[in-house]
Order: sequence, then structure tokens, then C-alpha cells
Amino acid sequence: MFDIWITFICEFEGNDHTYDFQTCDNTMPPRLKVILEGNIGKSLCSIGGIEIPKHQAVRNDTEREDKSWPDV
Repeated sequence: MFDIWITFICEFEGNDHTYDFQTCDNTMPPRLKVILEGNIGKSLCSIGGIEIPKHQAVRNDTEREDKSWPDV
């Protein structure tokens, strides 16, 4: 984990692949890490239905989908 990023490894057809997942805020990676660590050894497909915690909106983030806050 680093700031708004979490990196994890999945195995596919015997090969390891690294994934870098960017989140919307820095509170999400620790929560996502707990979920991933709790499912080590399971296929990505098998955990695909797990609910990922919603992110906290980031004020003044031009990339955000939530436009409820006015830009200051």
C-alpha cells in the first residue's frame, strides 16, 4: 500500500501477475488490504462478489464522479 494505491499479485495459468489498484482516497487501501489478505488462495473470480467498501469523496478532486461538492 502507498497513499491511494494498493498492489497485489494474482496467479493466472501458473504465472504471477502484479496489479496496481488506484483508489479514490487513502482510507480505502487499508480496508481493501484486509479483504485481500482474508482471501489469499482464492481465485479472483471467487471473491469478485465481495462488497468493496465505498470510498470517501475527496474534496476538490477533479477526477471524482461525485460532483455534489462545489469546486472552491
